[in-house]
This record gives sequence, structure tokens and C-alpha cells, in this order.
Amino acid sequence: MNNLLNSPKSKSGHGFTQFELVNYLLQNLNKWDLTPTEQLVLLQLASCYNPKNKFVFPKQKNIAQKINVTERSVVRAIQKLVKEGLILIEYKVSNRYAFTQKLTAELSRLAVNSFA
Repeated sequence: MNNLLNSPKSKSGHGFTQFELVNYLLQNLNKWDLTPTEQLVLLQLASCYNPKNKFVFPKQKNIAQKINVTERSVVRAIQKLVKEGLILIEYKVSNRYAFTQKLTAELSRLAVNSFA
């Protein structure tokens, strides 16, 4: 138990790495009724994930450029991801996005069980 408390994963916000999040999403995208653009936006948000901070804050313009869609398509995709309960948005100087418990609960459970 003491080793678990001292592991790098236990110091992260959700208990899983960026790689684990992206890998989980790739394996489970069919769980949600998402268009290809919505899937790409979700994966792009996940690629910005830092386990030490619960928020990711890429600009919508940058997401659009990276996945080769319009900025308006990104806005619509984000609205759908919020509606599906997969992300939350906090409006500040720039938008900040957080993954919801709906998305992270199973992943957190899997990360904890990998230590057992």
C-alpha cells in the first residue's frame, strides 16, 4: 500500500495518464453516439490532458486546424460532447474543458485495479 501512495500515478488528478485516457477513448468511442468530428474533437481534447490539472484549454481554432475542420464544426462538436455528459466547459479568458465522471469513472477504476 505504501508503494501505491508513492507512485507517480497516485499524485495525478484522476489517477491515469494521458496515454491511458486516449487509449481508453480509442477502444470505447462506440459507447457514445458521436459523429466522426465529435470523436476527433474528444480525442484532441484528450491529447491535451495533463494528469496534474483537471482542465484542458486548447483554443477551438487550434483544434479545428489540427483535425482539419471548421471552427464552427468544433463548436458544434463541443456542444454535443457537453450534451452527452462527456465534458464540462468553464468559460474564463479562454475556454477550459474538463472530462466528466461519466467518462473517467471506468478509466479511474481500471487504473486503480492495475495496481492490485
